[in-house]
Amino acid sequence: MFSSLSLKTLVHVKRPIMSPNSRLKESPTFNAKSTYRFFQSRTRIVVASFNEVLILHPSFVGMPGLTAYVGFHEICSPKKGELVFVSAASSAVGQLVGQFVKLMGCYVVGSAGSNIRYFPEGINIYFENVGGKMLDAVLLNMAIHGRIAACGMISQYNLEEPEGVCNLFGLLVKCVRMEGFVVSDHFHMYPKFLELALQYIKEGKIVYIEDIIEGLENAPSALIRLFTGQNVGKQVVVVAHE
Repeated sequence: MFSSLSLKTLVHVKRPIMSPNSRLKESPTFNAKSTYRFFQSRTRIVVASFNEVLILHPSFVGMPGLTAYVGFHEICSPKKGELVFVSAASSAVGQLVGQFVKLMGCYVVGSAGSNIRYFPEGINIYFENVGGKMLDAVLLNMAIHGRIAACGMISQYNLEEPEGVCNLFGLLVKCVRMEGFVVSDHFHMYPKFLELALQYIKEGKIVYIEDIIEGLENAPSALIRLFTGQNVGKQVVVVAHE
């Protein structure tokens, strides 16, 4: 891993996809080479394009990238102009799905919390990462012949009694197809994904975010952040600097 100073030198940010808000603030010297930081100590956000630092960020060409590609392109069979809703859109996978959607020429709406708005024309594709009440709300908003890729249901993992889903009848009356998948079943598609990924990297069309916490002693709190929606991007714990 590299120190904060090295990251500022190496990470070249051409098109940041996030803005500072109540939880984030800009670096005092914000320019083309910047680091976003949390107000909380020992935590930082790194926003990176892959043009110069591909070797530092293997996640895009690794499991998160392949998961996003398979779920969106292969499971959902998108068509240009369709409306796509992505839950947990700021996660390691969700942030890439949103960018794939835009590059495909579709309209994307992402949720990084628990709220979902009303979609009068319906959702053509839902990339499911949350489950529970979120899934229930989306089912009421699906368009006819919509597709749902069930990638994860993070809201349910630690519940003693998982929440039920009440609106499954919508799958029937709207002819919606919902399919769960695990990326390990699709490793044979990696060459096809990598070809597309390298094209996007070369053209500077992909931006990736890592949420970095310093110190192995902070690993438990980093894990908790994943289940409380506090992380922005892939959660990383730095245990040593070389």
